[in-house]
Amino acid sequence: IAISMYRLAARQMVLPPEERIQQIVLVSADTDMTPAMRAIREDFPDVRLGVILPHREGAKRTVPGSLKLYSDWMRRVVTNNELAEHQFPPRIPTRKKPADKPKYW
Repeated sequence: IAISMYRLAARQMVLPPEERIQQIVLVSADTDMTPAMRAIREDFPDVRLGVILPHREGAKRTVPGSLKLYSDWMRRVVTNNELAEHQFPPRIPTRKKPADKPKYW
């Protein structure tokens, strides 16, 4: 993910300004992403960085300071309603065997 984020930002530099992405959003609380965010911030200062922490409502979790340091904005909660509205279908066809969502999800 970190390399993909950096490469996405780097590839924008060959595009005309009006075709470039304006921001990259990371959905993770993993502080292993910090070096990539720091590099993007330093090398591509015009790209906004957002972070969505995948914490559920009511969870008392600390905000990873290193992610907060390099992000332009941060969301601390994903609501149960948002999770329910953005589920994959129960069965996803593939080239081989279909992927079935476990019943406990």
